[in-house]
Amino acid sequence: SLPLLYTHKYSQRSKKYSIYNQFNEYQWIFTSSYLGEIDNELELKPTLLVIYQNTASKIIEAGCQAVSVKKYSFGLKYRLKEAVIIILTFQIKEQLDFSYAYDYAVSSLKSNYQGTHEIGLSYKLLRKVNTKNARTIYRN
Repeated sequence: SLPLLYTHKYSQRSKKYSIYNQFNEYQWIFTSSYLGEIDNELELKPTLLVIYQNTASKIIEAGCQAVSVKKYSFGLKYRLKEAVIIILTFQIKEQLDFSYAYDYAVSSLKSNYQGTHEIGLSYKLLRKVNTKNARTIYRN
């Protein structure tokens, strides 16, 4: 993903904002995960996140979550030389998840940093549908 495609500047002289595109300030985000079944009640989800920006250092984060009966998950992540993250997720509806994460600093910033609490909602746009053939659809 490329979340900061455009950015803005504020001019004190004109008292206006201007929008511009600066390629060397792009923040490139690459993410990957896999959901592997352990048994009927448990799945493991290893994850990888890489954030790259020319004007800043790159961020690498790896982790693994245990997913129970597709309703709850618990995981640990490690952001290289920066933080250890604990994440809890609860499935509210088939396509809607609520999550809580806590980042604990392991870098030199930890003396001035009390950690970060994060709350998230995620909505899955695509829905799994069982089909016997291309013309007939059976919904769960």
